[in-house]
This record gives sequence, C-alpha cells and structure tokens, in this order.
Amino acid sequence: MRIYLDDKHFKDSFYPLTVSNKFEDLRIGLFSFLERWKKLAERQHFHLEMVEDSTEADIVIPANLLLPVALDLHSFFQNKQLDFTGFKPINKLWELTVHNANTITSDVALLGEHNFLKKNKEINHSGSHHLLVHETANIENCFINTSDGPVIIDEHAHIMSGAMLRGPIYIGKYSTVKMGAQLYGGTNIGNNCTVGGEIKNAIFLDFSNKSHHGYIGDSYIGQWCNLGAGTTGSNLKNTAGEIRVWDQSTAQYICASNKAGVFMGNHVKTAINTSFNSGTVVSPFANIFSSNAAIAPKFIPMFAWGLDTHKMYRLDDLIKDINRWMKMKNQSLTEAEIENIVELYKKHNK
Repeated sequence: MRIYLDDKHFKDSFYPLTVSNKFEDLRIGLFSFLERWKKLAERQHFHLEMVEDSTEADIVIPANLLLPVALDLHSFFQNKQLDFTGFKPINKLWELTVHNANTITSDVALLGEHNFLKKNKEINHSGSHHLLVHETANIENCFINTSDGPVIIDEHAHIMSGAMLRGPIYIGKYSTVKMGAQLYGGTNIGNNCTVGGEIKNAIFLDFSNKSHHGYIGDSYIGQWCNLGAGTTGSNLKNTAGEIRVWDQSTAQYICASNKAGVFMGNHVKTAINTSFNSGTVVSPFANIFSSNAAIAPKFIPMFAWGLDTHKMYRLDDLIKDINRWMKMKNQSLTEAEIENIVELYKKHNK
C-alpha cells in the first residue's frame, strides 16, 4: 500500500515551523506524523510505502491527522471509503502542544522496548506509568516521577545529577539534561539537544539548546535554536484570557487557547535574558538581542538582526554563523540547505 501524506494546505497555518521543515516531519509525542505511520505498519507487519508524489500513491491522506495507535491497518485500508473515526486533526499551530503530552503517553504502545530497561539503580523513581531507559543512556542520580505519564529516555541520552523529571516526558538520542533541571509533563526533547532550567509541555526539535535557567512552556522550538541564559517565555496572560497568535495564512493575529508559549522556527538564537510574550511567533534565522532589555514583539520576521532596528542578518554572516554553531555538534550545512537559505533570503529581501 502506497500512501501520500498531503500537507499542501498546512504550510502557512504552521508557520514558522514549516518554512524549513515538511509538516509531516514535525514531531508530536514520540514521533513525527510520518514516523507514526511507519511505526504502526512495522508493529502490525503491514507493507506500507510512504511516497513523496501524490501521483504515485494508492491513497492520499491529509498529513495533519494524528492516527490512533490502536488502528488496525488491514481493516482500515480494506474500506473503499476510509473511516477517519478516532483520528485527531491538528489544524492550528498551538494544537501541536495542546495534544503533545497525551500523545507521548499513547505513543509508548508503538515503541520497541527490547533495548529499554525498566529499572535503574541511579534513579529515585515513583509512579506507576512506564519508565523506559535505553540501555546505552548515562543516568546519574536523579528524580523521576511517572504518576501522570511515562518517561522515555532514549539512546545515549545523559541525565545529570539532581535533574527532576515528571512525566509524560521524552528525552531524545544523545541529548543532555543538565544538573537540577526541572522538566514537567509534556517536555519533549529531540536528538542532540541540551536542556536545563524549567520546561513544561514544550517540544524541541533536534540540535536545539536551552542549557541554562529560564522558563519555556507550551512552546514549540525548531531545529538548531539556542536560547541564551535567562531566556523566558510567558505561556499565560495575566488575565488568564485567550492568547492571540500570528497566523501566516491570514496575515493577522487569531485567538488561540489560554495557554500558548513561543513558536520558533529553525536556526534562531536568543541573547541572555530574552523575554517573550505568550503566543510569540519567531521566524527562522533570527538573531534576537536588544540594548534596552525590551520584551520581544509577538511576531519576529525572518532574518531579523536584533530587536532595536529593522536590520536584516547579512547573508554571508548568517551562513558562516550557522556553520560555526553546527560545527559544535559535528554537523555542517549541505549545499542544498545553503541554496534554500539563499532563495528564502532573496524572496524576503525583495
């Protein structure tokens, strides 16, 4: 069975995350939308081929449907008219975080547990949900509570002494949780990240850092972001009212839920003590700093250079700076990625 996940209607609705990422590659829970289909097919020994061209597909399915992990693929695809009962549509940017914690819990059913240990002498553990620690993970003396949901610590992750984790939580491969970190339910850390301070219900994609103190909650952080020490985002208004979030598809602010933090595209860097309002959208390739310690505006455009002027990041400097950051994790920009950045820069700088 060849299926195509159709994301053509979601690129603007999920700005800034979809500037450099395909929608189906965005992670919610333990997996991206694409990975979840593959994992379910693998568990059920169902031959499923994900194609990148709709003309090659047997079936086209909207990419934003969060499939139920109990779905029987054989029965599902037998019907000429597909029944999407039980699927959860993710239609708005902030819904990625709203449904994140519950999805971590349900996704455990799709996780191959053969390399995970359920006991670890270095962990002070309480709670009845799963605690799954990969056999290659480096765990120092820490505190983990699974009363509200599972905690999954993946390959070669490093949990330093004194870290406190309360599920549901996922820590990705080769990621580090620093000493004394406070990670609450819905914390969802990708691969090769470093995190510290206080985090709640926030998704970090691969290679991003929040290494120091500061709070990030109900937020989605793209790849290769670095949040300077003291960077903090509000996720709740003083009035506890609805939060407005910039919507690229309508070019206006729209009302979200009463809990919404920061939504940040790839390759964003923040200076120390950067402050974000609730519902802030940060476009990719922004370098955020200010001489007057102002709270960042609720929408920051692509290639922004600081908050005090309307200057753009110089293209040559941007590419050099990105490669310097990537070199710290033994990575570098590919020629295709450089071409994409240059093309985006030209379009934005018309």
